[in-house]
Amino acid sequence: MAIKEIGGTQYYMIHYRRRKKTTDIRIPIGEENGRMFNGTLKEYGDKFNVEISSDAWEAEKKDKRKAVDDLETSLEKKGELWRRIHMSYSVFFK
Repeated sequence: MAIKEIGGTQYYMIHYRRRKKTTDIRIPIGEENGRMFNGTLKEYGDKFNVEISSDAWEAEKKDKRKAVDDLETSLEKKGELWRRIHMSYSVFFK
C-alpha cells in the first residue's frame, strides 16, 4: 500500500499481488472507514468474529519478514553511503 496524490487529493493506493495494475484500488484519505481495517489479522478476526485462513496468516508472516529485511537493507545502504561520504571528505580536506 502506498499514498499518492492525484489531482490534489491524497489516496491510499492498494495493489493486489499477482493481479494486473488495473485491479488496483484507490481510497481517498479520510474516506477509508468501512473499506480498510487498521489493525492486525488477529484483531480483525476478533472484532468481526471470523476465522482467518492459513494462507492469510502465512502472507502476514512473509510481509513482516520482508519489512524487517527491507529495513535492514535500507540501514546497510545508508551506512555505506555515510562511509563513502566520510571517505570523500577525508580525501578533499586533508
